[in-house]
Amino acid sequence: MQKDKIFEILNDWNFWYKPLPNSLKREVYEEKISKYSKSGEIVVVKGVRRSGKSTLLINEIKRLLNNGIKKENILYFNIESDELDLKNTDDLNLIL
Repeated sequence: MQKDKIFEILNDWNFWYKPLPNSLKREVYEEKISKYSKSGEIVVVKGVRRSGKSTLLINEIKRLLNNGIKKENILYFNIESDELDLKNTDDLNLIL
């Protein structure tokens, strides 16, 4: 996949140039995500379809922004998306 196409898709998914959507608070889960994200480790949020994973990530992005992290330094993507057809680790390295 071409680097330009990857960044076009990421630009559409991310909130670098658009406002974050309204979302419901999920305080118990958000506290856990916040705790793990401060460890410096990669945090994976998994669950069944329509269970609120995206909402949790949106709320984590809001928390990061409130703590002074710039929008441009936050990357949101779904590795399982058909739109972002990553064939190998070289494609993933283009993102990172």
